[in-house]
Amino acid sequence: MKGLRELFPITEEYTFLNCAAVSPLALPVKEAIEKCVRDQCERGTWAYIEEWHECEARVREKLARLIGGSAEEIALLGNTSDGLATVASGLKWSDGDAVVICNLEFPANVYPWLNLEERYGVQVRIVPARDGRVPTEDLFAAADDRTKVIAVSYVQWTTGLRMDLESIGEFCEERGIYFVVDAIQGLGALPFDVGRFGVDFMSAGSYKYLLGPLGVGCFYCRKEVLTDVWPSRVGHRNVVDDMTLDYKLDLWPSAKRFEAGGMNYLGLHGLDASLDIIEEAGVENIERHVLRLTDLLIEKLQERGYRVTSSLLPRERSGIVSFVHQRHDSEELLRRLSEAKIITSLRDGAIRASAHLYNNEEDIERLVEALPQ
Repeated sequence: MKGLRELFPITEEYTFLNCAAVSPLALPVKEAIEKCVRDQCERGTWAYIEEWHECEARVREKLARLIGGSAEEIALLGNTSDGLATVASGLKWSDGDAVVICNLEFPANVYPWLNLEERYGVQVRIVPARDGRVPTEDLFAAADDRTKVIAVSYVQWTTGLRMDLESIGEFCEERGIYFVVDAIQGLGALPFDVGRFGVDFMSAGSYKYLLGPLGVGCFYCRKEVLTDVWPSRVGHRNVVDDMTLDYKLDLWPSAKRFEAGGMNYLGLHGLDASLDIIEEAGVENIERHVLRLTDLLIEKLQERGYRVTSSLLPRERSGIVSFVHQRHDSEELLRRLSEAKIITSLRDGAIRASAHLYNNEEDIERLVEALPQ
C-alpha cells in the first residue's frame, strides 16, 4: 500500500510473501521495542511503569476497536494457544459434552479440545473437509443437543479458506453453543466484528497479520459469558488488589481475570505501534489490497499451469494462496524461490504464499516469474 511499504526494510532485499508464518517488523515497531528496552536498561522500571500501564491500556482500546468489542472484554495473553486453552480448561464440562471442529485446523485449535476427552469424557467431533473446503452445513450436521462448543479458525492456515463466521455464529447463538474462533490468520488484514459474527471467545497472536512481535496476543471474552470460564491459571494479576498481604481471590470483573502474571511490555510496545499502522491504513483498505493481490496471484498461477489448492470462491478467499504443480516437486519449488530471495512456506505439500499491506503487484509478478512452467 502506498507509503507503507517503506516502513518494512525487508522489502528492500526480499520478496516476502510469508506473513502467515511470521510477519517482518516495521520500523516503528522495532523502534518502540528498542525504546522500551533502552528505558529499562538505563533507568529501570521505576521511571516508566506508569507509561507502561498507559501502553497496556492503549493496546486494549485499539484491539477492542479492531474487533468491535470493549476494552473490558480484552485480555492480553502470550499467544493464540493461551486464549484457546483458557476456554477449553475454564468451561465446566460434563461427561458426554461435545466439541465440533474440522480437520483443517491448526493444532492450537485441536489439542486443547482433545485434552478434554480423557479428563472429562468430552467428545471431539472432527468434521472432514471436502476438496479443501468445510461447508458450514457439515459443521452443523455434526452438532446436536450435547454440543457445547464449535471452534473454527477465521482463516485456515494451509489453504487460506475463509470460514463463514456469520452463519456459524448465528447457528451457535440459536442453540446456546459457545462459538470459539482462532483469528490469527486473518485479524489485521480482514474485517472482524465479534458482534456481527456472534463470537463468544476469540484468540489471536500478534506476530502474523497484526504485524506485531512474538509473545503477545489478544484474547476476547464476550462480557455476557465472562463468568462461564474459570481461570485455570491464577496468579497475582487475576485479582483486583494484587499488591497486598490481605489475600482475597477477588477476580477482575473483566477479561483481565485471565491474566495471571507479569506482562510482556516489550511485546505490548511493539503491538501498540503495529496497531497504529493498521489503524492508519484501515482494515477495509487492507482487505481490498490483499484480495487484489490474491486474485492476481491466482490468475497468474493458473496461466502458468499451476493448480491452486485454495478455494476459488471469492467469499472464501483471504491473504493466503496455496498451489502445486503436477510435474514439479513442492520442496524443490520452495528451494528455488528461496534462492531467488522470494520467501514463502511449504504447508501440507503445497507452496503457501501470503500477502499483506507491504506487498505489491511487482512481488506477485516476481514470484510467478521465478516458477518453472
